[in-house]
Amino acid sequence: MKKLKTLMKKSDGGKFQIENEKLKSKLMELFTAYSDLYNHTKQLTNGSTNSESADKLDCSL
Repeated sequence: MKKLKTLMKKSDGGKFQIENEKLKSKLMELFTAYSDLYNHTKQLTNGSTNSESADKLDCSL
């Protein structure tokens, strides 16, 4: 936490904001990819008694 505060002080406010936006964008990309994978796995296992793959994904949250 202390290191983050130091970085915030040293960095230009605009530069820090840009990096923050990039990180948020990347996080949303990863969440969307995970969500798509989870939904696809659920669709593949519908009607099947073995939904172990989808359950593993669900538990990883």
